[in-house]
Amino acid sequence: MRPFLLLAFLLALVVPAVAVDDAPPGIVYAQGAKFDKSFNEAAYTGAERFKAETGIAHHEVEITNDSQRVQAL
Repeated sequence: MRPFLLLAFLLALVVPAVAVDDAPPGIVYAQGAKFDKSFNEAAYTGAERFKAETGIAHHEVEITNDSQRVQAL
């Protein structure tokens, strides 16, 4: 029984990673402005660096109110 549980646990970790492998990266900015001289801007800078180094585009979502947080995810 233990080997089966271990296998099930490992598959639960690996299968979702394989399933979303083709999904492009995305970033959801915290409520506020993208260029806030804080976390949002640091996230934007990192995403742009990733795009420049890999050539892979990313999706961006800027939250303007609390109800959009769930929709964006």
